[in-house]
Amino acid sequence: MANEIIVDMGSALKAINAMGRRVDNTGELTAAISEVMMSDISDHFLKEEGPDGPWQALSENTKKNRKPGKILQQQGKQGGLLGSLSPLHDSQSASVTANKTYAAAHNYGLGARSVVGTGRRVYPRVYGATL
Repeated sequence: MANEIIVDMGSALKAINAMGRRVDNTGELTAAISEVMMSDISDHFLKEEGPDGPWQALSENTKKNRKPGKILQQQGKQGGLLGSLSPLHDSQSASVTANKTYAAAHNYGLGARSVVGTGRRVYPRVYGATL
């Protein structure tokens, strides 16, 4: 069995929330948080890995029909998924959003609760935090 590290973020999040309530201009805090999240996501794209490790290998059919380059970063008329991401914040929350409808499939998968097959246009928050 592989070694596991389990981190309980509950107390840390409570402390962050308490600090956020004491800050007069929380917009500056949430702006900084959204930029940190964007940087983290960009690093994952550059390394082609997620929090759980490397991205799944492309199928042989996909490899044959795509241009060379990093996964989900193909540029062209529509641009790649990485280029569609942008940090977003207000006084109470920070997030990173995507303007590609397929972002939900890459972030949440294609399970039974997926929005991808419904035809609804959903631009997900890839990461999000609320004070």
